[in-house]
Amino acid sequence: KERLRRSWAQSLEVAALAQVLCTQCTMLRPELAMLAGLAHEIGSLPVIRMIEALDDEPPAPEALDRVMRSLQPRVGRLVLQAWQFPDELVEVPSRWMDFARTHEGPADYVDVVTVAALQSHQHRKGRLAGIDRSRVPAFLKLDISPEVDVFELEGVKQSYEESYAALTG
Repeated sequence: KERLRRSWAQSLEVAALAQVLCTQCTMLRPELAMLAGLAHEIGSLPVIRMIEALDDEPPAPEALDRVMRSLQPRVGRLVLQAWQFPDELVEVPSRWMDFARTHEGPADYVDVVTVAALQSHQHRKGRLAGIDRSRVPAFLKLDISPEVDVFELEGVKQSYEESYAALTG
């Protein structure tokens, strides 16, 4: 339950920030960016439910983390495909943690969610906080310096708080 709560709380934060970043840094649709942020860890729910269904004792936290890192992206992609999400969102669960990802053309929803997730973790402990953001091409796609805290940019913090409040309403 705690893992699901954390995942949902993180998804709300990423969704709110993705919407704001999308509005300020891309020509993409902000409502789809919010949906992409909400769904970026959707694979965790079925994986956790499968583990709960086992009659065995729950795995150690480290083992569960490994299972989640391995299965969550692929399961999330399958869930969004089954729900017939647009193709540009189906890729988000399986690609947002590919921090070296490059592609032709302008920023896409994967880029927006990647930056939103890294920005939301910048003042926390954990593996996302330790990512060298200067090596993440998604920041360049959004024309954001990797050293910048986006919450310090004009209007971002207030817009984020409004978006987050609308989600948690």
